[in-house]
Amino acid sequence: MRKAWPAGRQGYLTPPVLIILAIIISILALILLINAGLLKQLRTQQPPTTIDSSPTTQQTSKAQDETDRPPSLYPKRVTMTADKKSYTHNGYGFSFQFPKEWVVVSDSLPESPNENGGYGGTLEIDDISTTENPSLAVRVDTAYGVAEADIEYKLSLVGDGWKLTDRIVVPPRTQIQGGTTPHQDDGMTLIRAVRTIKSNQYWIDFSFTEGGKDYEPEFRQILSTFQFID
Repeated sequence: MRKAWPAGRQGYLTPPVLIILAIIISILALILLINAGLLKQLRTQQPPTTIDSSPTTQQTSKAQDETDRPPSLYPKRVTMTADKKSYTHNGYGFSFQFPKEWVVVSDSLPESPNENGGYGGTLEIDDISTTENPSLAVRVDTAYGVAEADIEYKLSLVGDGWKLTDRIVVPPRTQIQGGTTPHQDDGMTLIRAVRTIKSNQYWIDFSFTEGGKDYEPEFRQILSTFQFID
């Protein structure tokens, strides 16, 4: 015969109820322990940060940061030292130096004068850190889209480089021709030097915003570094 549970006293829980409560409490405690363990694991397992401190990696990153922003199509044409940068084009056979803060913003010069149908291209180097927007454009065998200059330089070839022989201020033009703004009213100073070297015609344009720093001495310094190589 099955023995019946004795009737519980008033105000006390019967054994079956106590067993059920014990099971529920055990399950809840297990759930809390599991959640606490997962939370601790999530807090401690952060994605590791990998830092390559090797000298080669640091030097490469620095060179990429300081050479071109955005990168030139031909980054190997630009080299950098502690105080300046150099641009060398072996196909056209010329090189020059410019301030290290300046960057190549475009370079469409082909690898050799025989490419691109002989129409050449344009190299543009800017100082993007100033409000005067100084910019150097080297056009070889092309004068497409050039504006009227405010100042024209006459250059002579001395040895392997250039020497400034004359500086001509272009007279103001008071009437608008062809829908363009007269050069003296466009808010920019544009200095131009044109010279033919080894059957290639070079248009060297230097421009900056009027009313601020005078960058003409800096342009003369850049011109003095031009070298023409075989």
